[in-house]
Amino acid sequence: MDKKFILDLTVNTTDPKNNKEFLWLSYSINNLSSVKYEKSYWMTLEKRCLSLFSENGYDLQTGAWFCLISSHLHSWEGLAIASWKFADSFVKQKKCWPPSTATQMRANILVWYIKNVIPAIQTLPDDEKTYSSLTLLEDALILLTELEYNLFSGKYFIISDMLAELRRQNNDGAEISDSEQHASASPDTENIKPVSKVLSPDVNVNDIPVQNHN
Repeated sequence: MDKKFILDLTVNTTDPKNNKEFLWLSYSINNLSSVKYEKSYWMTLEKRCLSLFSENGYDLQTGAWFCLISSHLHSWEGLAIASWKFADSFVKQKKCWPPSTATQMRANILVWYIKNVIPAIQTLPDDEKTYSSLTLLEDALILLTELEYNLFSGKYFIISDMLAELRRQNNDGAEISDSEQHASASPDTENIKPVSKVLSPDVNVNDIPVQNHN
């Protein structure tokens, strides 16, 4: 995954819904089922995303899809890079499509991220974690936690819960690394505890309201 290419993408300020690549991606993503897709399928989705980014620039809807795609293809590192670009553009690029004035559309995109990307985090293999990827993902979730609070009036804390778990893992891993530098196991793998059941039991992502905009 080309980190520099992703992070250096300029934003798209126009509606991409007349773009054939965007429409193909929208149809493909919205028709994903619970079956396990081959890596080649996710590679096709990634290729179409990158093509759209190169042609039109980075928009938040495609960016959210790209986070899920990257998690399947590039594990923790891919998810971290894609999520940072998504969060940074969401917060700092007010004109990035949909613009910050389109509050409901942006809220819907964040809901999609919560319902699809946050659960995917809990399925990633623990032995592929690195401190750098966890730190970058944590930075992304810090920004998204604030968005979650503001867009949903403090009613939901799903991203916040995931952020708290990642912080706990980073802190635990750092303590172990400092005290056991002589150990043969890498602190990037064995010393990082698995993510499991980190969402509050009384929070159901399906309860978050969403309106269709595609």
